[in-house]
Amino acid sequence: MLFVIVFAALAVASLGQDEYGGYDYGDYGGYDYGEDFGEGYDYSEDGGEAFDYGSEDDGYSDYDRYEDEWSSMPQMMEWLTVDYRDLSEVLETRKKTHHDSDHTHTWTEEILNAAKNKVLPEMCNQTADTCNLYNSFLLDCHCVEVFDKMSEQCRSLKCDLTKHLMDHGPRAFYDFLHAESIKDAVEVVHRELKLVFSSHNFCKCGRELVKSFFKCARFYHGNGLMSAMDCYEFNMVQTYLRNVDLDALGAVWDKLIGGMCDKAKKKGDNMCLDSVFEALKEVAGMVGGTIEDFSQWEDGSDKEKRKLEGRCDRLFGPIQAFIDAGDDDIDIEYYNATYQDFWSTTLNRTSAFMDNLYCKWPCKKDRGSLYPCCLKRMLNDDSFYANLERFLTSIVKLPVVGSGMWENYAELDRWSEHRVEQAMKFKMPENIIDLFKRTVNAGNHCKNRSLRCSN
Repeated sequence: MLFVIVFAALAVASLGQDEYGGYDYGDYGGYDYGEDFGEGYDYSEDGGEAFDYGSEDDGYSDYDRYEDEWSSMPQMMEWLTVDYRDLSEVLETRKKTHHDSDHTHTWTEEILNAAKNKVLPEMCNQTADTCNLYNSFLLDCHCVEVFDKMSEQCRSLKCDLTKHLMDHGPRAFYDFLHAESIKDAVEVVHRELKLVFSSHNFCKCGRELVKSFFKCARFYHGNGLMSAMDCYEFNMVQTYLRNVDLDALGAVWDKLIGGMCDKAKKKGDNMCLDSVFEALKEVAGMVGGTIEDFSQWEDGSDKEKRKLEGRCDRLFGPIQAFIDAGDDDIDIEYYNATYQDFWSTTLNRTSAFMDNLYCKWPCKKDRGSLYPCCLKRMLNDDSFYANLERFLTSIVKLPVVGSGMWENYAELDRWSEHRVEQAMKFKMPENIIDLFKRTVNAGNHCKNRSLRCSN
């Protein structure tokens, strides 16, 4: 979450920056973008070259250029509809040498300027004693004070993660978008998360940071958020932050991080994170194969469809189970998110999908690889669902605050009073809870016998 906030602010803070010489982070460590930037790499005309995306006057039309780009587009970029010009707005990619096929990736000059002059000083140097209303942008002084109270061992983590994003983010971003398959993209995410966990004592300090993050979020009043919204939106966000159960959401995240840090096996050093991602890679391979064969399944005869639906390395069986479990009498777009019919139908479909994936024979005998024992332990923890229920219930009960709701002093208008009364009485239906558990922990809810987890 902190990564997302930091990265989103980089583009905002970069606007209006003056251009000047190299990038030297000085006391912030990480890459040195000073005069020695690119040491070992020759960017001269003879030694190397930056990628040239062309110009309007080079005799090469935009249509032709985009035609060439899309014809050689990596699969992930094509699926996400990201082209090379989009990429060049945030990344600079250079060949290490003129004759070398390897490349080095950095953020653009605007982003690096913003990091040096705005983000890093705030994330690394600012303390509760130096913070005021005008020198904070991403955080506010209450959040700075909360983060300052983290243990001495973990206090620098928000700074370390910011530097990590600056140093490793360009490569990760590039590799993810240039993945040739979903499985390769999952591999990139696994690699980068593993690096974060191993490099920053994330199993201890990450949990402490998340706890501090949710503690500060309730009263968050950052200038960055204020500048991105009008007064009505800003007040609404603050109303939500003060009324949703952030303690429960923080407990959910703590369970997730703690579960990922659990040992995958009784003997060995691998974390559960590794086992979960190995399972995700296997599923990603199924997704890729399903996409390749989808037209064959969609347009094929009943016999061809049944054959594809019986394959354990494809997801056509679960997809058909999802379709069959639907209720055609329910208009999903009509029902509000708090309506039981909508969620009953949706979760009935998702639980049917997962039941077919994990529990249907003969594929079930090989599905243990998708159900690591450490994941089973995490998903069998009832407190995980209790905290998630508390958080979701608090969202349903959120007041829709507006000046038009009030007729007289402390009196709601009749319609608003009815809506609030309904919301305050809301309790999560038992069938919704059960269907959700059957979706996220399908291996433990197979009809005849639970799926045997893998160590």
